[in-house]
Amino acid sequence: RFSPSSSQPWDGVVNRVSDAADPVLVKSTLAILHAAELWNVPIFNGPKSYSICCNKVLHHHVFARSGLRTPRSVVLNRWTSSVAAAPVDIVAEYGKDDPSIATRSSVTGTTQIGRKLLYAARRLMDVGCQWPILIKPNSAGFGAGIRIFANEEELLRFATDVSADPIPSEDGVALLQEYVRPADDSIYRVWFLRGRVQCGVRRVLLDSSNPTNDFTSGCAGGSCSLDLDYARKKSKAGTTTYAWAVTDDVKEDIARILRVIGDDSDAGSIELLYDETGCKVYFDLNLLSTLPLVDGSIGNDTGVWPDEYNPWSELSEAIIGKLAC
Repeated sequence: RFSPSSSQPWDGVVNRVSDAADPVLVKSTLAILHAAELWNVPIFNGPKSYSICCNKVLHHHVFARSGLRTPRSVVLNRWTSSVAAAPVDIVAEYGKDDPSIATRSSVTGTTQIGRKLLYAARRLMDVGCQWPILIKPNSAGFGAGIRIFANEEELLRFATDVSADPIPSEDGVALLQEYVRPADDSIYRVWFLRGRVQCGVRRVLLDSSNPTNDFTSGCAGGSCSLDLDYARKKSKAGTTTYAWAVTDDVKEDIARILRVIGDDSDAGSIELLYDETGCKVYFDLNLLSTLPLVDGSIGNDTGVWPDEYNPWSELSEAIIGKLAC
């Protein structure tokens, strides 16, 4: 709590509120960050980058603006809104407008929700996407709410089974998105700290039959929600996350991303994969709420990280350095 009439409410502010937090908490966090900014209080992870990272639609715009490949998506608004009863926009292929997107006046479907979902899916097909496709909440974390559909029939069945509002996001916005299967069955996460790459990990995927579980199990930071059967499979698999020596080209990509999101992004992480052609596909951007575990659960047999490496110590030194300025 702080008084709006305070001359300077804090000496410094460290923002570690998850960008997947409840919208009410996000709004309160942004109010505090902006208040600190008004009083020239030093901030670690400021309001501009935080507001971008809270919105998955903006993640894709950031990657596209940086000239990087990102999954093609259609933005969906809550169906119950009278002013947003159809897919709003498509995140253009690799950040460029595609004039080949067809304009359709109607699509077949058994329900209004089914017609709208099918219309959105066909917009993806118009730009060359193929099944399966994902529905992903705009405001959520650790894979919560992600569903995958193998074909139109599964998508329409989902539309029939759900309630009047199929958008799995608290802000009423979701993305219908192409699914890009990682060619090496791995997802990569890279942490940045004060403008440089801090460290990276490679997470091996386990469930090719249900890739939703692989996205949901993004537990490199020690927090996740898992399907029970998948959790058992994961517990038997042993080490599935390994220290990764971040390549120079990825470091360059992250520098470009940080230039786009602004200079108040002090610490966070970016996720990517390699498609079947070996091309990088960037799909997630977060300000800091987690860091790699330091309990020995992350494989480091090749010595990518120094002995006793502790990213949390680096973080605390960076925070002290920023707020002491």
